[in-house]
This record gives sequence, structure tokens and C-alpha cells, in this order.
Amino acid sequence: MRRAVCVALLLLALSLGNEAQNTTQCTSVGGVAQYKLSKDDETCLLLNATISVKIQKNSMDIGSWSVLGIDCTNDSICSTSTVQIAFSLARSGCKDCKLVFTFDLLNSKQWGLTGMNFTGVMNISGSPTPSVYISASNSTLRFSNAANQTFRCNSPQYVPMSSNVTNFTVLVTTSSLKVQAFFFKGVDKFDAERPCVADLQSLLIVPVAVGSGLAALVLVLLIGYLVSRFVIHRRKQMYKVS
Repeated sequence: MRRAVCVALLLLALSLGNEAQNTTQCTSVGGVAQYKLSKDDETCLLLNATISVKIQKNSMDIGSWSVLGIDCTNDSICSTSTVQIAFSLARSGCKDCKLVFTFDLLNSKQWGLTGMNFTGVMNISGSPTPSVYISASNSTLRFSNAANQTFRCNSPQYVPMSSNVTNFTVLVTTSSLKVQAFFFKGVDKFDAERPCVADLQSLLIVPVAVGSGLAALVLVLLIGYLVSRFVIHRRKQMYKVS
């Protein structure tokens, strides 16, 4: 009997220890959520983003959440090769709704986002089936980032996810995104940033617009100069004839 009690206490201690290994912290500053995932006091993921989720039926919104309604959960996973951060979508009408981002270690020098998943039961008023279980995913997101490098994308990114229910889609939107997985060297801060293509394109808009404006100004001045020269020349000819 005493041996059985000792075994039970040992198993309880191990389970409590395992629960304490993966810890997820969530804060929100200025509408941007800040998430930190760690294991055994070592950081495996830092993610700052504004996140919104929409559930659509026949392209009509039937449920939506913003960053203020999204909290990280203890379902997150932090391992040497895979990091999953899970978000609980706190909203009436959606039972056990959860959004999961998956990051994988692609090789010894690269990591990347490899998938998004959504699961939950939606209560839809006026529907023949008021409770609908929805499972949606997108596994074609793969982007890679170098070790000790932060992926940054301030521009909105729209991620559609196919659903198990006909005519239902889930749309995830991120903006003000900064994320880094693995390779933290014991320091809880982002490393050098690599901007996304959309941010690079937006940076090019200003110099292109300025260059186009200057080119148009030069063209107007050139046309004005040629017109004035033509008018002066005509006046000289008319003066000579008279």
C-alpha cells in the first residue's frame, strides 16, 4: 500500500513538472499582442502581432475576433524541432475555438512557419444545424528564415484556410508581425530583422513616387522652355517681315 502511494505521488510530481516545462506569456501593448513561449526557462518563440480571425459562410462573416479576444493557452508545444503556439478565441457562440501556429526547425540553419490550424464548434442561429464543428488548416504557408533572425511583416497578411464544412472558410489576418523561433542564445529578445516582400514593396513606393514627380516636373519645364523659344522665334520673324 505504501509503495502504491509513493508511486502515485511520484507520477503526480512528474505531471506537475511537465506542466511547468511549457510556459506561455501573453500581453497586449497598443493593440499589438506579445507572446512568449518557453520551456525550462529557455525561450523557444517570441511573437508580436495584431491577429484577427474571421469565419465566413458563403463569403459572409458569421464570427470574428480581434487581438483583444485572443489569448494564448497551455496547449502550446515547445520542443527542439517543433514549436506550436495555441490561441483560445474567447467569444460567445464559439465553443472550444482554437487557433494554432506551427513553426518547425527546417535544418540546422533555418526555421519557418509550416502551418495554421483552426478548430471549434460554432453556434449559428437560424441554421438547420445550429452547432457546426469546423476544422480548417493551411499547410502551404512555408516560409524559411535564417537562424538568429527575426521575420518582420508590418503589412497585412491574409491567410485563408480550407474547412471540413462546405461553404465555410476561415480567414486569418496578421499585421505588425515580428516572430522568431529557436536560436535565442539564452537572450529573450528579437535578433536582426528580415522584412517580408510586402514591406519591401511599400518602402519602394515613396522613392518611386518622388522620382516620378521629379520626372514630370522636368518634362513640364522642358515643354515650357520649348514653347517659349518657339514664341520668341515667331515674334522675331513677324518683326522682320513688318
